Amino acid sequence: MKHTTAQILTKYLMGKGIIETPSKQAIWPGFISHLPGGKDVQQAVALSDTQGMNDGRIMRTGEVIEHPGLQIRVRSRDFETSFQKATEAADSLSSVIRQSVTMKDNTSYLINNVSRFSSILPMGVEPETRLFLCSVNFTATITEI
Repeated sequence: MKHTTAQILTKYLMGKGIIETPSKQAIWPGFISHLPGGKDVQQAVALSDTQGMNDGRIMRTGEVIEHPGLQIRVRSRDFETSFQKATEAADSLSSVIRQSVTMKDNTSYLINNVSRFSSILPMGVEPETRLFLCSVNFTATITEI
């Protein structure tokens, strides 16, 4: 695949209005693999690629079936808002069944399934900003079409 799971699912969540393209006007900007400095962007969502899992091979071709991993981290001024946004993102991804996404370069993907394998995890506060963090973890099945 030309794009990572985090890139594809960021595009999907933007299409659903859960997160927005980062800008000064964005209420919930979405970032790939990082959260920017908290003084500039206090509310934000980051999608990061994580270790996935292999799920065997197709006997005829030997192709390995891989389910790449994804972590969503949400940061906000208070715990409740952070937890609610993590829940909203998790619920949206958990309901995906065979949804297509087209990237800026016109590469299209079929998101067959996104499976949540953790609870929403409160991660405390960032020491330097005192902003609250939550995370949630997934595996996905995505194919290029």
